Amino acid sequence: MLRLFRGSMVVITLAAAPALAQQAPQVPAGAPLPPFEAELAAGGGWFLDDEAIGHSLVGAAARWHLTPRLAVGPEWTYWRGPGQDRDLTLTGNVTFFLRRGGLTPFFVGGAGLFRHSDQFAGRVESSTEGGVTLGGGLRVPFAQGWYLAPEWRMGWEPHMRVHVAIGRRF
Repeated sequence: MLRLFRGSMVVITLAAAPALAQQAPQVPAGAPLPPFEAELAAGGGWFLDDEAIGHSLVGAAARWHLTPRLAVGPEWTYWRGPGQDRDLTLTGNVTFFLRRGGLTPFFVGGAGLFRHSDQFAGRVESSTEGGVTLGGGLRVPFAQGWYLAPEWRMGWEPHMRVHVAIGRRF
């Protein structure tokens, strides 16, 4: 079921991208970008162990532009796995946009903390350690200041994730 949901999100986003991009206002090459962006995201991920352990995830991020194509900011994600398996990540991210306006591919990397908890023998055990992520996506504008951004990432703690964010530039 989770696989069908994730696949549907990606297909719908990619199918709608051309129509949404045509309707979105274009940013002139010399126009300044708003300095702040906020996003909410949902999707799925897999921690790699003896076999992939599927999780659903939700997250939020903020981003401040240092230049028109380079931005930094925090990201928080909450992962829900099987049983009592829960993970929380807090990373500081750097995002590089390959172009301005319209359909915009981007790369993102981050480093921070990964907190894992699960129940073993009736007792909740938790651990926190450092981690990194690296990936990319495509920003698809659909209204003044609004965009969708499907994204793929991998990282350490060994994991892979796919999500779609909705964002707003302020």
